[in-house]
Amino acid sequence: MSYELDEDHAELEAIERFIVENDDLLELERRIGRFNIFDALGIARAEIRHSNFLAWLMDPAESHGQGSLFLKAVLMDLLKQSPPSQRPLSPVELDGIELQGVEIFRERLNIDLIICCASPRS
Repeated sequence: MSYELDEDHAELEAIERFIVENDDLLELERRIGRFNIFDALGIARAEIRHSNFLAWLMDPAESHGQGSLFLKAVLMDLLKQSPPSQRPLSPVELDGIELQGVEIFRERLNIDLIICCASPRS
């Protein structure tokens, strides 16, 4: 039984290394990241509109119909940038869970966006 757990842990670490330390994936993200919707709409300097749009985009219950896709993408990026010892969960674990009770708050306490999630909790 212990051997199986060690093997599962090793596989999870290998997958995580592939996602986090993959220069090709980082280059792809960089190339995709060139487009800026705010420039295209002529509102590149309208910070409140940015917050409104990002809050709408990251809220799984909003009308965009993408569920938690955008929120998970942002959280995945944050997890990738965090040292493994400070991650509440791994990028692989995040990919496999369902986020529940998500609330997005804008412009609270001089913070542009605050994301609260009832489940899972760290």
